[in-house]
Amino acid sequence: MSENGCVHLSNFKSTWGTQYYRIVSSHFVACTSTEARIRKALSCVCFVCHESGPRLHSCLNCIYFGCFGDHMNTHSHNHKHYLTVDLSYGFVHCMSCSDYVYDEEFLNIAKENKIKQSRCLNIGLSWWPWLYSDHQPDLIKNFTKNHRIISEKSTFGLRGLLNLDKTCYMNSVIQVLVHTPLLRSYFLSEKHKCSSSQDGNNIALTCFICEFGKLFQEFYSGTIVPLALPKLLYFIWNHAGHLATSTEHDVHELFVAIIDLLHVHCQRSASHSVSPQRVCLDFDGGSYKIEKCDCIIDQIFTGELRSDTVCQTCKSVSTKLEPMRDVSLELGDNKSGPSTLLDCLRSYTSAETGIIAKCEHCKDNKEKSKQLSFKSLPVVFCIQLKRFESTKLGKINKKISFPMEIDMVEFMSAPILSQTLDTDSGYGSSSPLLIEDNRYLLFAVVVHVGAIIQNGHYWTYIRHHQDLWFKCNDENVAPASLDDVLKCEGYLLFYHKQVLEYK
Repeated sequence: MSENGCVHLSNFKSTWGTQYYRIVSSHFVACTSTEARIRKALSCVCFVCHESGPRLHSCLNCIYFGCFGDHMNTHSHNHKHYLTVDLSYGFVHCMSCSDYVYDEEFLNIAKENKIKQSRCLNIGLSWWPWLYSDHQPDLIKNFTKNHRIISEKSTFGLRGLLNLDKTCYMNSVIQVLVHTPLLRSYFLSEKHKCSSSQDGNNIALTCFICEFGKLFQEFYSGTIVPLALPKLLYFIWNHAGHLATSTEHDVHELFVAIIDLLHVHCQRSASHSVSPQRVCLDFDGGSYKIEKCDCIIDQIFTGELRSDTVCQTCKSVSTKLEPMRDVSLELGDNKSGPSTLLDCLRSYTSAETGIIAKCEHCKDNKEKSKQLSFKSLPVVFCIQLKRFESTKLGKINKKISFPMEIDMVEFMSAPILSQTLDTDSGYGSSSPLLIEDNRYLLFAVVVHVGAIIQNGHYWTYIRHHQDLWFKCNDENVAPASLDDVLKCEGYLLFYHKQVLEYK
């Protein structure tokens, strides 16, 4: 192993020394003169998409600027130019090792140039290059969990969204997705490897993942000025034509459309594969395959719904598994029906009787019962409380109470079917119940105010971190209490799984 931990950097230095890094650092990172700052502003854009984002990198072997993780990654592997320089901070990244590498000589050059920049431009140092010293291991060892990098009351990552004329429905969904923990970690760590056409066109117009990923950079850039999203809205309109009108839309419909868009564009990435893994029976007795996709969207938002139909004459069971990304729960009318989320879920998973349909075994129309249950639940569980009916113009305004924490175990297939089906189903009383931890915590609630879906207003409650809640109402972001959240007339509820099983 080389001194700096990267053989590519060691080989580069043995050939070129530090001269190339010194040029990039002084002219395009620290900018030790006003002329250098002007040069950087004019020339530091990606050579492919012409964007000047916060993660722009320069090739250390040739004159090339590119977006980190996308165009720079392509250039590096095509030309075997593995070393790149972050133009914001001057850190060196090795594309072959997929990690930042630290060299004492390079760090000293960065430090010298930062001092020159401070003196020439009469500005303070916004950051200081990290240099290793012998006493630092002791500091790290003594750095306990009681030390917080971000304070408990920090609002970092919160940002309002401008209403572009009846776009509160979009703002509400975006606030939920940007504050979804696993999705946030995925985009901020730049796991997406875009495989869209590299023909020089703006990649954001062809890859929704790239455009969506920029949201996370904007939200976590430290800027608090409200953000406008015309490009994202335009992209959604172009790919979901039924939403391309300047009228109020159902926030649930938009959520489904955005998740589908993200999933479709994830499938274009070479970083995942799709493989059929399970076979199940449909209601007519035929077999079909459910494709198991391992893209980030399916990993976070997709579970499986199980439907078992039992003939009351011959007791034959027809089973169907369907992928699900949300569940819509009936509320009844304003005067009757369930009053709690648990009541709604129990109604949803209760057996439906009196169904008359053809039985493939009896070869005749017979009475059947139908049982729904959750075979598996997604990490992020979206629940729609159906306050709007397609056949009615009015809205169901009844209060449905929902908890901060919910255990979904009683609605899972294993415990339900062990009581309703015989041992031939595989869930008999003698079968061991291998049940995962299905406890969930509430982290977002979308609220609709108004009499009908075509008119009204949406806002979102977000659990920022720990137990701090905020009300995100377009450009206005204000603190909220848990009591405010639990007493609101929720329309979409978002729960996050507490314990994740890694497979």
